[in-house]
Amino acid sequence: MRYPVSDSATVDWHPVKTVSDLEQYKVVDHLYDGRVWVYLQTIRMLSARLDIPIGSYVIGPFTLAGLMMGANDIAIASIETPEVVVATVNFCENVVIAYAKALQEAGADIITILDPTAGMLSPNAYWQFAGQSVQNLIRQLDTRTILHVCGDTTRLISNMCRTGAQGLSLDCMVNFPQIAKTVPKDIVLIGNIDPVTTMLQGTPEKVRQDTMELLKAMAPFQNFIPSTGCDLPAETPIENVAEFVRVVKSWP
Repeated sequence: MRYPVSDSATVDWHPVKTVSDLEQYKVVDHLYDGRVWVYLQTIRMLSARLDIPIGSYVIGPFTLAGLMMGANDIAIASIETPEVVVATVNFCENVVIAYAKALQEAGADIITILDPTAGMLSPNAYWQFAGQSVQNLIRQLDTRTILHVCGDTTRLISNMCRTGAQGLSLDCMVNFPQIAKTVPKDIVLIGNIDPVTTMLQGTPEKVRQDTMELLKAMAPFQNFIPSTGCDLPAETPIENVAEFVRVVKSWP
């Protein structure tokens, strides 16, 4: 792993090529890693000091498997050696479940499952390699759960709904008013203002216009929480964030 001071962490080397490569990692207790301990302690402190719902994140099992195998390699392996992908995802599923349970015990009320690498899969492959593991993870938790997959996930929506997630956080490429017609009313749609074109590069006026358009388009649907389609870049102007919040709070 590489941890830049002012950038996201990256994986320099993807060590899993065969099922046997997983053996060396079965002796690792990731809950004792220094960074994991800090994340758990942060949730404990938030839970103790704030009287609001506390949210946290975990990586999706398929995306973690992609970090262990490499995104290109796991895509090829899903076709040529699916048994390696299944074994790696199963290993990662157990790791993520243990971490998610620890977050829940620390006081997290909401756990968001981030599974961006799953966005490259077909609907059938998504359920085989990603969706079932997310479903298994959610069944182990008592918290509210949100599932986020980056990109245009329109083709995956029905299978994402099958996972049991109570909320779907979807990217700006997804046509919200259109897919809202097909999503069950007990699943909340969360999104999907463009985090780059609107929030990072736009003006407060642009933020106001785009947010109002989304709010008007989604007015017929009760299972909707306005948000951005994905993480905001660190350089996003704070006045744009403030304008988004102001417009949403002032909506009838």
